[in-house]
Amino acid sequence: MRYVSTRGAAPALDFRDVTLAGLASDGGLYLPETWPTLSRERIAGLANLSYVDTAVAVMTPFVGDALTTRHVLTGRTGIQPAPFTDDPAGALDSLGRLAGLEAGWVLPGHGAPWRGDLATVQEEVRRARD
Repeated sequence: MRYVSTRGAAPALDFRDVTLAGLASDGGLYLPETWPTLSRERIAGLANLSYVDTAVAVMTPFVGDALTTRHVLTGRTGIQPAPFTDDPAGALDSLGRLAGLEAGWVLPGHGAPWRGDLATVQEEVRRARD
């Protein structure tokens, strides 16, 4: 998801950068470029969820990451899918692109750096999810 300034002169940013920036560089407020919607069924499904699970379900369309090493709501550590993404399958698939890189570190948006074989990162996140 991209966020744009109400004044239209600042660059569009992702959730992480908007959170760090606060106000847009042109003095405007950042708003989502497009507004996600929650279906009636999805809203009804929130009724029996915990506070944390409800927060994840409502915030997910607005933010996104592919993986984390520390869950921002539960504190669970270790490589795992990030809780906030509007396309979990796409996020997981995108991790497969790391396999061809000659690097040994992943620096997630949340949690400690992860060191390992990039050819296996997608499978490790998938295992943690299941």
